[in-house]
Amino acid sequence: MAALAAHLKGRELVVQEHPDGVVVRNPHHRELADTVTCRERPDDGDRLWFFTSWNDPIAEADRITDAGVTIAGYLKYDGEAAEA
Repeated sequence: MAALAAHLKGRELVVQEHPDGVVVRNPHHRELADTVTCRERPDDGDRLWFFTSWNDPIAEADRITDAGVTIAGYLKYDGEAAEA
């Protein structure tokens, strides 16, 4: 989780680390937020994956950049362009 938190901070998102995962916020629209967790995904051989607070899979835990792109994308405000 620390690697993902550092990556998201580099994307200029607000990140707070918690025992259950990391809370990620859009710094310009703080109501756009999510708690991202990391856990085994049974339908993928119990490999570790990042998940949204809605239990949607984001990316395998070793795919930090892919996870960052996805998270930044869904936390963008409609008036903003997502950065890749």
